Amino acid sequence: MYTSRKIYSALFPPGGYESYGSRTEATVDVPDGRACLLRFFAKQRDTSRPPLFFSVREFEQQLIPKAQEFLLQKKITQKEFDFLEPSFFKVERNVRYYPAEDLFDTVRNNVVLKILKLADMTGSGYEEILSVNVKAAEGYSGYGSVKARFPVVYKFFLEARGTHLVSPLQGVLQKGSSHKLVLKSSDYTQLALTENMEDFIFFTRNAKTGEFELDYTVPSGQDSVFIFGSRDGRSFATLLEFYTE
Repeated sequence: MYTSRKIYSALFPPGGYESYGSRTEATVDVPDGRACLLRFFAKQRDTSRPPLFFSVREFEQQLIPKAQEFLLQKKITQKEFDFLEPSFFKVERNVRYYPAEDLFDTVRNNVVLKILKLADMTGSGYEEILSVNVKAAEGYSGYGSVKARFPVVYKFFLEARGTHLVSPLQGVLQKGSSHKLVLKSSDYTQLALTENMEDFIFFTRNAKTGEFELDYTVPSGQDSVFIFGSRDGRSFATLLEFYTE
């Protein structure tokens, strides 16, 4: 089983930006002749307390599985794991989990914060801080209506906070060329490439770096290739798409 949902056509490279001290710069390429709205989001990191809420998906499909992994890795005890779920309450109509904080239960609060820090899930969620209307300059060829300077990014890649593309960053791979595909991920247990949406070529995990790697030669006759990720080894979601030419 696999799932995909394309949400935009690679205006930003996966990773999105470079920071220089207090200044952050984003690389943006505007599709030909289109007016675009660039929306910038920022996350305030506060490691001293839990976020104000988690989406149901974040809580049930990310936080709880990560806590189970920490238990197996002996980073937390069974008692600490048992503290986690009762420390939040679910509001169905909002599709969210909220902290059920007891300011006087310092033991429970410290355990929950420990698990959230291990999972890199402390601080606030992302909030929109800026939006800009942009349009390509007249005569600018850009990357065209089909080809992309950066890989096409799908919803499940963006939602995976611990998943990053290392290489290659270009959106178009030349047919017949060879590449080492490298991704970092603490969200997915398996990564795979597919050319036909049926047969998977699986990445291997580097024992030293923990990165997922795949040596891949782009075949002729392919218009694009996809990278999928799986959390449970059974269902896969589309993360990235590379065009070929």
